Amino acid sequence: MEFLLAVIGYAVDLGNIWRFPSTCYKYGGGAFLIPYLTMLFIGGLPVFYMELVLGQFHRSGCISIWKKICPMFKGIGYGICFICTFIACFYNSIIAHAVYFLYSSLQSEVPWKTCDNPWNTPLCAINLSDSNDTIASNESIQLRGKLRTPSEEFFLFNVLEENYSQGFDDLGYIKPSLAICLTIVFVLVYFALWKGPRSSGKVCYSYISSKLVCPYNTMRDLRKISRILDNLRAR
Repeated sequence: MEFLLAVIGYAVDLGNIWRFPSTCYKYGGGAFLIPYLTMLFIGGLPVFYMELVLGQFHRSGCISIWKKICPMFKGIGYGICFICTFIACFYNSIIAHAVYFLYSSLQSEVPWKTCDNPWNTPLCAINLSDSNDTIASNESIQLRGKLRTPSEEFFLFNVLEENYSQGFDDLGYIKPSLAICLTIVFVLVYFALWKGPRSSGKVCYSYISSKLVCPYNTMRDLRKISRILDNLRAR
């Protein structure tokens, strides 16, 4: 059971939940599924199955297995390790942002609720239906530029601090809080994998369950929001 959960956790990663829906919507919605499913059955599943069968049959890692099959191809194993390292750096950075959001949400009032924070700009705007302001005369309020929500500015100017960077030529300094969050994520990943499938399988119990619960909660909330908007339009 733990091996099955570990395989599912390996096959279904963060990109399936976070990136795949937007990619599918960007490239035609349902029409995108036709070439996707075609390549999945022609190339994806056979290669994935071959990788599992070779590992189970030889009981070896991705580097040592090619030394047994054909030493000339051991570079494939090193390539797999390099790819996994790059993917880990990419995904762990995203998880570090989630850890930072989790820490920020533990405050008595979440910092992305208002526009009164030091990182907010004049273009920050809250939902006018939640405000209680009085205008002396019949005037229109106009702001030049694209308005941003407090949550968007919290991510851009507090988490990423992109206002301190001018591009790839000037990335700015390392933010200590994000560096700590990234270190915590790498430590958790290490302890989840240091005993191989025996430890990663136990971690996958909570990992797989969260992958099933989070999309369900998101779809449920979206259905509630859509119903609320339909009721408001009906009025």
